[in-house]
Parts: sequence; C-alpha cells; structure tokens
Amino acid sequence: MSLITREAGKVRLIIGNYALLRRSFTKNDIETFASVIGDRDLVHFDSSAAAKLGFNANFVYGMMSASLITKLFRQTFPGAAYLSQTLNFTAPVYVDEEVETKAIIEGLEVSKSSKIKCFLSTTVEKVEQKTIAVKGNAILLLHPDFAEIVKND
Repeated sequence: MSLITREAGKVRLIIGNYALLRRSFTKNDIETFASVIGDRDLVHFDSSAAAKLGFNANFVYGMMSASLITKLFRQTFPGAAYLSQTLNFTAPVYVDEEVETKAIIEGLEVSKSSKIKCFLSTTVEKVEQKTIAVKGNAILLLHPDFAEIVKND
C-alpha cells in the first residue's frame, strides 16, 4: 500500500492505495458549523450536558468529522461524483483533537461507457489515541479523462 498519486493529470487507481488528510476542529469551527446547519445541541457546546451522556467534554458534530472524507475525496479525485457513503460513528472527536482521515481503494469496476466506479473504505482516526471515530465505505464515479486503473505488479 502506498499513497494515491497522479501522473499526466490522471489519478492512478491501484487497489490498496490510500489518501490521507489531517485536521483538528476549533471551537470557532463548531460555532460556524452549528450556524450553517441550525443545530445547537448542548452536547456540542456545554460540557456538563455532554458529561450526562458519558462524554469527557463537549464534542465535534459527527457529520463535521465525516465531512473530512468529502474534503479528502475532492483533493484526491478531482471531477469525481460521490455516489454513496455509509458511516458509523464509533468515538467522539473533541475540540482541538487532531484526526487523520484515510480512504483506501478496495475495488474498481469499469462500466460499458468506460467510467470507473471506485470502492473505498473510509476512516477518521483520532491521532493521539489511535482510535477510529468514524468508519464506513464510499463509492465514487470517475471519468477516464481524470483517472486510470493501474494493475498491481
């Protein structure tokens, strides 16, 4: 396994290759996200409300953490259509906690029109604890002008 690369403007699709993105979320990021979606649930802003549910502190919205998968796809697979995504939220991400988002190419399928379906496993992992916070699977549709399948040697 190695990082997904580009050659001559095309993403090189190799089963087992992966893409990575690291980030943390600030209190201001959470405020902005809450404003955009219109959800100010106390567990994201009040540590005593979060503690009542068994959490150490207020935490990042799960969908905010999961949105890093979209960002990773946009950086790695330009021009791709995002067909589907499953998500399981397995641990909270706290304010200023660094996470690493990873997508691994698990399968590739070429249609009659030469478009490529790319099947990926996705995770958002808490870097310091090495704990998975979000996991799932995604399917992207890529045009052969932007991507090519490379066989493993």
